[in-house]
Amino acid sequence: MGPRRLCKGAGARAVRGFTLVELLVVITIIGILIALLLPAVQAAREAARRSQCMNNLKQIALAFHHYHDSYRAFPDGGKNECDSPVPPGAQCTPSSPGGQAPGCCRPYSRGEWSWPYQILPFLEQTNVYQLTSDSLIYQTPISTYYCPSRRAAVLYNNVAKIDYGGCAGSTGSNGVVTRRGTPAVIFAHITDGTSNTLLAGGKQLNPHRFGQTYDDNEPYVATGWDSEIFRIGSQTEPPGPDSQHPSYTATDPYVGSNRFGSAHPGIFNATLVDGSGRAISFTVDLEVFRRLCARDDGLPVSYE
Repeated sequence: MGPRRLCKGAGARAVRGFTLVELLVVITIIGILIALLLPAVQAAREAARRSQCMNNLKQIALAFHHYHDSYRAFPDGGKNECDSPVPPGAQCTPSSPGGQAPGCCRPYSRGEWSWPYQILPFLEQTNVYQLTSDSLIYQTPISTYYCPSRRAAVLYNNVAKIDYGGCAGSTGSNGVVTRRGTPAVIFAHITDGTSNTLLAGGKQLNPHRFGQTYDDNEPYVATGWDSEIFRIGSQTEPPGPDSQHPSYTATDPYVGSNRFGSAHPGIFNATLVDGSGRAISFTVDLEVFRRLCARDDGLPVSYE
């Protein structure tokens, strides 16, 4: 018997494909589903980034606590070379009209570097803390210091940055972070309560100038007592989104900001002195926010 042949008989069905109209309908439906799904995916990613940002701040708060356990005081905000007490060998001369003294805006040595450097051993970064080369420290990004919603933890203009600022209170001198040369802050000085006082939070920054060095985007070390490492909360310094950074509209495009803020929509992340995290709205009542930033004004508030 020879091989069988399959013949198309009267009862056989013809195989038909999709028509062009049917394909277009399917493609349209898929496009609609993707359009509906994409915002949900983006929201989930932002939620994850916000969670990581909050975890960074909690790690910073924990490092502050460990530092206090070791040194019986919180880390300070460093100082400028010519701030009191002036170290021997400092290059300080009277400022010229409209100018500044040579050492007015930089520390003299590592002994005047600010809290982001001081707490490195308590963030499991002792190897960075002990580097003998200052330039290597400048060029070592610390992932805990970067908000993932804002930028990657890499070098910008060949230096490492920081997206978080310690709270200097409502006046610059009544927060947990104070200038070196002033009395050190200890737990007993936080009379408004550790659960009622802000320790650190996201900084308002200008994303168009991340690769440039301006007043609040300098390296995380060696900045002196400046807005790179602290922020203020007051009636005149409300928190706000990055898009409201002063250098967006100021005549000087490199002007800095003293405000807390973030790249998160509607809020910035913060940690209180007790280590608990808070998502603080940009529309927070300014008097409530001022009280939250001051450590000892006798007007404690609870922000939930």
